[in-house]
Amino acid sequence: MVINLLELFDLSVTKNGDKIAIVDGTRTISFNDLDKKSDILSQKIHNIAESVNRPVAVFLPKCIEAVIANIAIMKSANIFMNLDVKTPGQRLSNIVDLIEPVLIITDVKNVELINEVSGKIPILIIDEAQDTTELQMAIIDKLSQYGAESIMLIGDPDQAIFEWNTASPHLFMEKYNNPDWHSLDLSENRRSSEKICQLANRFSGNEMCSIASDKDYTDEPCIKGHLDTPESVNQITNHFIEKCNEMGLDESEYAVVFRGQKFGETNFGLVNNDSSSRQNSPWINGHYGVRDIVYGKYLIDHGKYTDGLSLIEKGCYKITKRVRYVPASTIRKEIGEVGFRRHRAEMVEFIQKLPSTNNTLSNWITELQQTGINLTVDLGKANVRIESLFRTVNHLFRQERPYLKTIHSVKGMTLEAILVFLSKKAVSTNYATILNNPAKYSVDNNEELRIVYVACTRPKKMLWIAVPSDDIDCWRNKLF
Repeated sequence: MVINLLELFDLSVTKNGDKIAIVDGTRTISFNDLDKKSDILSQKIHNIAESVNRPVAVFLPKCIEAVIANIAIMKSANIFMNLDVKTPGQRLSNIVDLIEPVLIITDVKNVELINEVSGKIPILIIDEAQDTTELQMAIIDKLSQYGAESIMLIGDPDQAIFEWNTASPHLFMEKYNNPDWHSLDLSENRRSSEKICQLANRFSGNEMCSIASDKDYTDEPCIKGHLDTPESVNQITNHFIEKCNEMGLDESEYAVVFRGQKFGETNFGLVNNDSSSRQNSPWINGHYGVRDIVYGKYLIDHGKYTDGLSLIEKGCYKITKRVRYVPASTIRKEIGEVGFRRHRAEMVEFIQKLPSTNNTLSNWITELQQTGINLTVDLGKANVRIESLFRTVNHLFRQERPYLKTIHSVKGMTLEAILVFLSKKAVSTNYATILNNPAKYSVDNNEELRIVYVACTRPKKMLWIAVPSDDIDCWRNKLF
């Protein structure tokens, strides 16, 4: 007879270990992985709290990590208390004072707020540290400087694929190489077969070994050549899906992934049919940054403050400098020159002038002009709700073919099988140039190679990689 949540969870792990336990947007986690990760965190909680039957606060958004934390707290024989990250500061302080937790678990995005009300309560930060920004790492450094001892950074620098969005993987490696921090290499792979691990090792130079339940799966990863035409791409895709069907997989257990939306548009017909499609787009070529600013405010209005601020920073820079693209490193340099306090004050003042995005774009532009800010869009195409401009791209198409995904969208996912499509060119450099110059390009210093690595390390059993036919020898030499 099951008498508590932990016994029910243990029963679920035994019966459904390899099945998906949680779906968090595009991320998933199996019961086995949930069990293993909560075991590790439970031991850390026990070492810090040194107590039982006491409240442990969890200050995280609704996500996989919050569930891991809840289970880990129960395993440590304590009581979890979930705090809403949207709670106003004073109310949050009152709650913390009332429950008197022995520990608070949070992430780098929320640690600054909870640190203001935590007093001397220990804080345990859990996050994917390879995607930490300079601001987030500065917060961690400050906590360490003022005596916080319970800081554990876990990450894989080879999976840092968000440099375009201000992530700085070198910050994690600086901590790894710092003698003041205790470093531990995690070389056991709990997801993929040994054959997939061997391919990933050749690609990255790591020494991973599989301890996954499917470690002895016999299928070799394979490489396919495509002609960079929709006919060729879909022929390989159909062959892959047939193989998945033979394995008894459903559409949620495999994925066909590619680098960038353009590949999906060209080869799979993933063209948006709503008002944000290109022929009806209100964004004007040459006025770079306007879309970033509107989208950034839309994200802020929906609670995604960090992502929204980052987009608005980029949008303002693009408009000021009249450039199409701005790397995160340029934004960081700009902030350094101006000074963080001044930059943040200017951004806050600018954002406060932006109207609510619960409106049509044309009305939003008109309201903005009344504050003295002029942004240029095609007003003839701007009589649309702003929300409709930023819906999930290709929503209807993805409902019909949910296995079609970009590589960035599968980061963190575990799949039974994956087909990775690569084009001839990365963002600015041909893959052949990158592959033929290993002295200059490696997974350590090239984000494009890390993106490929992330895609190749998602599957448990079957990995297919499809590259342009005339580049197949370059890829074969790198991977096989």
